[in-house]
Amino acid sequence: MIFEIDDRVMCRDEGGEVLTGTIIFLNKNEYGESTGYVVQLDDNRIIGCSRYQIARIDTE
Repeated sequence: MIFEIDDRVMCRDEGGEVLTGTIIFLNKNEYGESTGYVVQLDDNRIIGCSRYQIARIDTE
């Protein structure tokens, strides 16, 4: 799945808690492929999530 900046997402922290927020930055490798995401959570904390920890929230 391809994610973009401003996508609403959920991810799990190390303790397994589900967190929700908005992607604010994409980490990319030398080939331009997204490898991780910086997410601003709904409580304004900022965390990093790998592509394996993240899922899109349907907003429609």
